[in-house]
Amino acid sequence: MTGRAPNLKNRKPTDGTIRRVVSLVGILTAVLLVTGIALGATTATDTESVTVEGAVTDAETGNPIENADVTLLNETGYVASHLTTESGEYEFPSVGHSDFTIRVTADGYDEYEETFSDSGETIEKDIELTPGNIVEDWAQSQSDVRHTGTTADSGPNRTVTTEWTFETTGNSADDTTPALYNGTVFFGSETAHEEPAEFYAVDAETGEEQWRFEGDDDMNEPVVHDGTVYVTSDDETVYAFDANTGEIKWDYRMDVDSHPSGIPIQSAPAVANGNVYVHAGYDSQLSDQLFAIDADTGEEQWTAETSHDSGPAPEPIVIGSTVYTAHNHDQYRGGYYGWIRGFNSYTGEREETRLTHDFGDPILTPVFDREAIYTSEPRRDTLHKHQRFGPAAGEQLWTFEFDNSPGVPTVSGGTVYIATDGETEIGEGLVGPGSLHAIDGATGNEDWVFTPETDEHLVRSPAIAGETIYISGSSGTMYMIDATSGEEIASFDAETDGRFSSPVVTEDRIFATNDDGKLYAFSETEFKVNITETPKKGFLTGTEEHVRATIENIGDETRTQTVTLSVGGVDVAQEDVTVG
Repeated sequence: MTGRAPNLKNRKPTDGTIRRVVSLVGILTAVLLVTGIALGATTATDTESVTVEGAVTDAETGNPIENADVTLLNETGYVASHLTTESGEYEFPSVGHSDFTIRVTADGYDEYEETFSDSGETIEKDIELTPGNIVEDWAQSQSDVRHTGTTADSGPNRTVTTEWTFETTGNSADDTTPALYNGTVFFGSETAHEEPAEFYAVDAETGEEQWRFEGDDDMNEPVVHDGTVYVTSDDETVYAFDANTGEIKWDYRMDVDSHPSGIPIQSAPAVANGNVYVHAGYDSQLSDQLFAIDADTGEEQWTAETSHDSGPAPEPIVIGSTVYTAHNHDQYRGGYYGWIRGFNSYTGEREETRLTHDFGDPILTPVFDREAIYTSEPRRDTLHKHQRFGPAAGEQLWTFEFDNSPGVPTVSGGTVYIATDGETEIGEGLVGPGSLHAIDGATGNEDWVFTPETDEHLVRSPAIAGETIYISGSSGTMYMIDATSGEEIASFDAETDGRFSSPVVTEDRIFATNDDGKLYAFSETEFKVNITETPKKGFLTGTEEHVRATIENIGDETRTQTVTLSVGGVDVAQEDVTVG
């Protein structure tokens, strides 16, 4: 019998033995039932995986949101990302048990984030997104991480004058579009005349300096996020400053050991998903890299080679869980190529499913809207629209050809606004008048074109505030254009021969740096009137009633205004009056 299990089937136990076995089984069954565990069943923690699924809908209409970017994170980090289906649904099957964080982004909606606990084999998580995504501060170049170049504010658009200027140490600053955050303007300058490059924080209302930082090389365009200013420098360094004090929270130096000649950075970073993304590199002598750096600690998270080797590496753009970069390649100076690539913003892996179009020439930083990607090719004088989502992602939808070289576009309300600066080829200089074009995003047809009467070159990307387009000229003029008609509303000569950066627009002011080394703040001249009415006594139906009003200008602007007389809430007369 040694080593063999007893054959209970052939044994003949006594009745007492049988009763004791039955009693034990009964006790065991009772314990299992009391603890809520049925024989043959498993618990959530017994299974090796869990499924997280649900639908994403509009909080106001209840309609499903297609192509919302849903990212699932667990206690150790990134799990996966998916785009919602046409019915707004998503699913993360067979993921390990954990506490989870779900993050959802979609164009035109506020970002959604929620942390929840594991609660079974299938976790239903339906999500409602609130319409919004409105830019309150102009916290980076072209206003936001998507490079929309727009704000919901209606900016100054009548008679504009210089309210104040802030002078740097004499260095050029026009290549660095400022950022506006919480009442402070942030911008950098270039090294010049043996003066060091500096980075400044200036009060938006008064123009008074808040703090400054002296760097070793050119300071590029900043990005402000959650109270921290992130800025890159040509000395291969990324800085994180406290927005209020200017204290350095951390600085990150590119890996110069593997690149003895350094990895120059000449573009702005992007900040999203807890990381700072930097596209570093310049020419074919260096292996250009995309870096992800922890936004809080400054620790490197991952790097990826981008194959860009022609000119300054364009700045990255983060859409949901993907970071996009434009790459330009000079094949031994014999031919140029350009393309857009997508990388997982959490892991750095190339996302072949979101691969976009390859171009035959160098391209500028792409701009995204809900369904498409817009990219310009300056050497070929063209603007392209490409499919953003689905199996046809990257497919070219239309191309528009200009007479001169286009810049980086701005997209608003289904219309693409883009300036041509007269530069026929890269490096050949400005040879023709600049124009601002409005292109219908759906058809690729031109709605209107604006050309300055002075033949001034339009050298920067436009900004849009409300129904007004703001764009700077090459000789110190700021233009305000009606977005619907293309008609000039107003223009202002700042009396400088320097070129302005792309403008930053708020309800009260327009900010722009200039290569004369100054930061400018423009605002509307004040128009205030005091109206004193002396109506005749009485009111006779069917007869003319004369009302005398004295309109006194107590501001500093002469303007023609329409004066309306209302009786009982009904407008009965109007007259244009010039108030001087």
